[in-house]
Amino acid sequence: MAVMLAACVTTPRTLPPLDVVQQRQLLQNLPKFQLSGRVAVARGDEGFNAAVAWRQQQDTSTIKLSGPLGAGGLELRAGPQGLQVVTSRGVLDGQEAEAALERELGFVPPLAALRYWMLGLAAPDDASALQTTDADGLLVQLVQQQWLIVYDRHQLVETAAGGVQMPARLTATREGLRLRLVVDRWRLH
Repeated sequence: MAVMLAACVTTPRTLPPLDVVQQRQLLQNLPKFQLSGRVAVARGDEGFNAAVAWRQQQDTSTIKLSGPLGAGGLELRAGPQGLQVVTSRGVLDGQEAEAALERELGFVPPLAALRYWMLGLAAPDDASALQTTDADGLLVQLVQQQWLIVYDRHQLVETAAGGVQMPARLTATREGLRLRLVVDRWRLH
């Protein structure tokens, strides 16, 4: 009986990794993705750590930040409709949302570009980006919009098209501000 049951077990089929050009094309046209991880933000002697959950659907980003045990939650929504910040005190739009981010985070993240940076891509609307790749063609450093983004580590993520090397840890710095993101889990759609 055990032999018959063992014969019924299937091993997951792993597709070969995509080459860098295929990977870049897939990621540039990716309609949806999700990630979960941790972020640390530091400016001088001040900073904070938070859990992060990012959901991208077409041009709309939803980013949830929460402190230890879910405390101090903040949700950002950015897209064609503008910026919204949702806190325990309510929903803020536009300039009020930017002021809340400045107050809560100490800066306003470049959300339109950050969406691409998370995927290991330069934002497409800025041709002045400086990119450095490793021997395999993976992005290891990007300078764009006066931000320096360093990709310290990648992880292989399975997609229907094949394996994709996704950023697992990145650090973005600008004018004394440092953001470090560690991605625990990617989900590409």
